[in-house]
Amino acid sequence: MALIWGSSYLTAKNLLNVMTVPTLLSLRLLVTGITLLPLWLTRRTPVTASAVRVGLILGFFTTVTFWLETYGVARTSATNAGLLISLTIVFTPVLESVVRRAWLPRSFFVAAVIAVVGVALLVSSHGFHHPTLGDALMLCAAATRACMVTSSGHLTDGQHFDTLFLTLVQCGSCAVVLTAVGGRGDLHALSLLQGGDWFALAYLGIGCSVIGLLIQMWAVRETSATRASLLLGTEPLWAVIVAAVVGHETTTWIGILGGALIIGSTYVAQGIEIRHRLTPTLAEHVV
Repeated sequence: MALIWGSSYLTAKNLLNVMTVPTLLSLRLLVTGITLLPLWLTRRTPVTASAVRVGLILGFFTTVTFWLETYGVARTSATNAGLLISLTIVFTPVLESVVRRAWLPRSFFVAAVIAVVGVALLVSSHGFHHPTLGDALMLCAAATRACMVTSSGHLTDGQHFDTLFLTLVQCGSCAVVLTAVGGRGDLHALSLLQGGDWFALAYLGIGCSVIGLLIQMWAVRETSATRASLLLGTEPLWAVIVAAVVGHETTTWIGILGGALIIGSTYVAQGIEIRHRLTPTLAEHVV
């Protein structure tokens, strides 16, 4: 998912040349909803009130996060945006520790902070800029993304919800809200799209939203919100790689060092989190 979402920056940047932020968000989530609905209809899994409620909660956090991220990037530098959104790495374990009432070891947070330092080096090739409104929006987006990831794990823990249905409700509610707000320019924007733009829109709606969110929902339920957030923290690294390969952008040795720090610290932090999570289980097994 980090790879898929990391590639979305370049795609969205190109589409914003022909449409506004609200229109892009509206069209992206409409494509997502239209894709998910027939997939779910072929499965016809039971619909429960609890599943709808969880899906709507996740949809709320997703809507707010998409809105804050897109407007934040438009109002700040890519450098600041990449660093601030990476704070999800720190916000998520803190939030999950509060929810579960069990704090992770101090060494985990040291590794998480090192990962954020790696992101700072990775995206600082062109230097930092003064704080702006966009910086505040990206900071809020990091917090709401942490809420979304933590909620995905906490609200579905021990439940037999259908992942596809949850994602459908999550994205469908996003599409309704975002279309109500920014859908007025949809038809005009569609008339301006050319061949490559249609592919880019489909990639955002299907690849980055359908596949990305399904992967996140499944992965968080199979592992933990903390570990998922660590892997999502590599998103800026993939964004730089995609920009270099597809967009022919370059980075410096400082950026390469930052990428190495992200990978190394994420690997270490995952090991710490897994050992901490399995320790009580191992102790019970021995007893």
